[in-house]
Amino acid sequence: SFTCSDPYERDGLEMVTLEVRGQSFLFNQIRKMVGLVMIAVSSRHPPGLLESAFRPDTRLNIPPAPPAGLLLLDIKFDKYSDKLANCDAARQPLEWPGKAAEVEAFKGTICNEIVAVEHER
Repeated sequence: SFTCSDPYERDGLEMVTLEVRGQSFLFNQIRKMVGLVMIAVSSRHPPGLLESAFRPDTRLNIPPAPPAGLLLLDIKFDKYSDKLANCDAARQPLEWPGKAAEVEAFKGTICNEIVAVEHER
């Protein structure tokens, strides 16, 4: 699934949070998905671009979104961990219990850095 938050402001910059959930992804797949969204909302796309992007007989060269400003906030290995629990009790699930405060502090630091870089542009 792919969801987008309502726009919000952080230190004078308009931002959105995109949430992508899936089983596995190809190299640059997420950046290209975001790139397509950026083209669509900027009104610089030819008529029919979005419709053709989802047709199986069409190949489009969509530029990936620039990496600046993109942040991977969380990774979940639920299906992997569930498989481990069912077949190999000796292996530990891929989880980070007790690290929520550290993760949140890191997110704040990175988000502040992203905003600072955007203000320098």
